Amino acid sequence: VCSSDRVLQHHDGVSGTSKQHVAYDYAKRLQAGIDSLLPCTISKLKSIFLGKDNENNYFRDMEYCQLLNETKCDVSVNATRRKAKNKVHLDLYVFVYNSLASERSVLVDLPVGANGTYLVEALDDSDNGASETLVQAQPLPFPNPDERKNPQSDLWVLKFLATSLPAVGAKVFRVRKQTDRDGSSSQENNAVLDILKTQHNLSGRLQKISNGYFDLLVDTDTGDLRRVGRKGIKSLSKWGYYTSFDSEKDFGVSKKENSQNSGAYVFRPITPNQELIVVPTKSSTVVRTSFGTEIHTEYD
Repeated sequence: VCSSDRVLQHHDGVSGTSKQHVAYDYAKRLQAGIDSLLPCTISKLKSIFLGKDNENNYFRDMEYCQLLNETKCDVSVNATRRKAKNKVHLDLYVFVYNSLASERSVLVDLPVGANGTYLVEALDDSDNGASETLVQAQPLPFPNPDERKNPQSDLWVLKFLATSLPAVGAKVFRVRKQTDRDGSSSQENNAVLDILKTQHNLSGRLQKISNGYFDLLVDTDTGDLRRVGRKGIKSLSKWGYYTSFDSEKDFGVSKKENSQNSGAYVFRPITPNQELIVVPTKSSTVVRTSFGTEIHTEYD
């Protein structure tokens, strides 16, 4: 059993309704707890799948990707980068963990280091043996500014379906590079995205997306959903913000008025009737894949 002396479940820490320095301290302590548990968690996973006699002989460089929500994973990218001549790509083993108390299937977005076709094999002990599928890497829709400036960056994502994950358990998938495609630089990434955008905008500004049960009408200029089923909606996906009131800065507010700052437990815009400052849409693309349809929207 893996345990940590850090239990961080305070309602202000979880929800963010605290002062900023408290939120920073909460994040720091939470990260320290994750770091202290990872070695034990990795050891337990290897023991379950490899046995105690072999857990130290294989997967010695096994890592936990903490930034998958940002589509970042150094170990998977480095293992799949384009190799020099006469050198083969490394096999990548991916442990997909299910923390729920019931079986489920999830779509995995795994960052990889090069374009091409990958063989994804689900390894298990069932009578059916290993199930496998060929998957084509896709360009990362919106790389961060640092990666955009690096022409050597290979920004690709491998999407595959992890089915029948056991309750509070994991399955192992082997990812093996099959074919390379030259010229997978950031310039090619942008070119592929432009082609996708052109293809999916051919039918006009409004596109219908359906899963067989209900339809969505999407504005491809803004990424807004205009209709769900038969019901039209004005807006569902706008992003915006309010400017918070700070009495230490002169915003033209009289000293005789209430000087309560916006902060912990208090939501106070700079003026009582301030309008939401909407962040404009830079681009929006409807991308259809073999696993479903995605709406990629980038904001300024």
